[in-house]
Amino acid sequence: MDTVVRLPYIVATVVLVVVGLILGPIIASASTVAQNQVEGIAAFAILYVLAQAIERANQVLVPVFDRLVAAVSKEPTATTKKQRGLTVLRAQAAAARGVAVGVFSADTQTEGAKTVTTADIEKALLTNGLAFLLAMPLVGLFKFSLLTSLGYADVPALVDLILTATAIMGGASGLSDLVSKVQKTKTAAETSA
Repeated sequence: MDTVVRLPYIVATVVLVVVGLILGPIIASASTVAQNQVEGIAAFAILYVLAQAIERANQVLVPVFDRLVAAVSKEPTATTKKQRGLTVLRAQAAAARGVAVGVFSADTQTEGAKTVTTADIEKALLTNGLAFLLAMPLVGLFKFSLLTSLGYADVPALVDLILTATAIMGGASGLSDLVSKVQKTKTAAETSA
């Protein structure tokens, strides 16, 4: 199925990421918080809390940004388009069960399915862009360094800042997966030693 993401959503996501890339290092250099000295798996507890905060903030802020992008572009929001698509899909399901809900042409049904997919992609773009924008300043403020805490001290600070922010923007479930992989690798290394 061919989906076309509207340009304002792409532009908004790029702007959010660029602002995050600018704010993170500025806040990190201005922060008076001492460098985080937590090492190993315990370091993930801090990341987990930050990821939870970002997830909660995204639940509130993504619909606001969705409406803002839609207002600027003078197009329906991704949420509105998704609701229209869901209405068409519900009608398709009812028709498949033999319930008369209304007359929908094949074009309308295809458009509805495409709209749902496009709306999901547009919301995902906003969610990820906003998560990155929130993660960069938070990681910079607390001077948390994921790679350094795992023993990679020679990585440039900006690279570590970006990778740490990317790790927490994946959310709590993504961090849980990362922790389990790190623990398995550590256990395998200790077993073989």
